[in-house]
Amino acid sequence: MSTRTIRRASPRLRAVRRTLAPMAEVHRRILRDPEVRLHYDELRIRDEIGLALAGARRKAGLTQAEVASRAQTTQSVIARLEGCRGGIPSLPLLDRIARAVGLHLSIVLEKRRAA
Repeated sequence: MSTRTIRRASPRLRAVRRTLAPMAEVHRRILRDPEVRLHYDELRIRDEIGLALAGARRKAGLTQAEVASRAQTTQSVIARLEGCRGGIPSLPLLDRIARAVGLHLSIVLEKRRAA
């Protein structure tokens, strides 16, 4: 049976913990600005799309170049989308990429969750 030493948090760790709660409040306050919220939502959507595309490609066992060839685009476009860089891709491009990895593009509109 091992014994565990229980240590008190260091002063530095306690300071970090005190900072975290106020940062959540700052985040909420910043997102109340409609213009900031718009840009934040666009980045979130871009990131979700990029992660979904990368996951679908990996699951299909394809390289970026193979997906690009099948979707009639370039490997650099696929890399940019998967890397969550640039703008939000067009629906026709998303549809071609979905078909390239053997999937069907579906758009779902859902009720907003409480913030």
